[in-house]
Amino acid sequence: MEGSETKPEPRASGMAAVLAKLERSVAEGKYYEAQQMYKTLYYRYVGQKKADDACQLLLSGVRTMLSQRQVNEALELSKLLLDLLQSAPVKRLTIADPLGALEAMFGSWLAASEAPADTVPEALLTGFESVSKAAIKWATEQFGIAAVGQLHAIAAEFYWRVGNYSRAQRHFVRYGGGGARLAGVLADWILSGDVPADERELLITRAVLQYLSVGNLKDANALFAKFVVDSAQPVSAGPLVNFTRFLLLTLERDALPLFLTLRQRYKPALDRDPSFSKYLDQVANVFFNVPIPQPAPAGGLGGMMGELMRSFMSPAAGSHA
Repeated sequence: MEGSETKPEPRASGMAAVLAKLERSVAEGKYYEAQQMYKTLYYRYVGQKKADDACQLLLSGVRTMLSQRQVNEALELSKLLLDLLQSAPVKRLTIADPLGALEAMFGSWLAASEAPADTVPEALLTGFESVSKAAIKWATEQFGIAAVGQLHAIAAEFYWRVGNYSRAQRHFVRYGGGGARLAGVLADWILSGDVPADERELLITRAVLQYLSVGNLKDANALFAKFVVDSAQPVSAGPLVNFTRFLLLTLERDALPLFLTLRQRYKPALDRDPSFSKYLDQVANVFFNVPIPQPAPAGGLGGMMGELMRSFMSPAAGSHA
């Protein structure tokens, strides 16, 4: 309409110019100034309902800051990206690929961890832990467990690279398709010297049981084959390795009686880790529909009342004069 004011919109060339200025600020070590420019342009895009442009801008900022090891600035921009994704429905913003944005952001953190583990700054570890935990929680709630596998995969690779093997294992188990990769994690864990020789069996059995407890027989087999069969890892074929081998064969045959026999026969070895019994209860439930045992009644008055009721229900209750 003639005489009316129109708000100028950033063009692609304008965006390129701003990014070029940002790169110059970074090259000159003016990281705080660059971060403020990212944030200013971000809010401008959000105000104009250009959510995808805002998303891409933040991803560029995270990538740039991490390439310069400016972890605090990258963390703030990462949190801003997550806030954008979380608030988009409320603000009536449309983002084409929220999961893709998170995967790209995770990828930038992974790329920043390429240095040797002993040179990775602690801030990088705590920063990634903070933003990845919140991102995976939100994405799982929004899109379901099956949709966030790639986020777990990237997180697993990050923690493996920085030498946090327990966290790497946790994410590999939650990511379908990572069995063979997890074998490499366990091998590096052993080679690090942090696992005593008499606990190496526990390591492989625990990882296999974690896969099986969520019904992932394919990755459990891939892990065991890669770690024990296909490669000469420093783990002797002791009772737990034998149990694990027989367990995998049993689950392939769907043989509940043999499963129960294995648990009984290898009980002394399995008792070395109290978590094994819980994992095996879950495995029995997933593969054989065996109900998971309920915990014993609590002590105190509730426990006393339970014992009293059982005594009344016992066939011998009325046999005493």
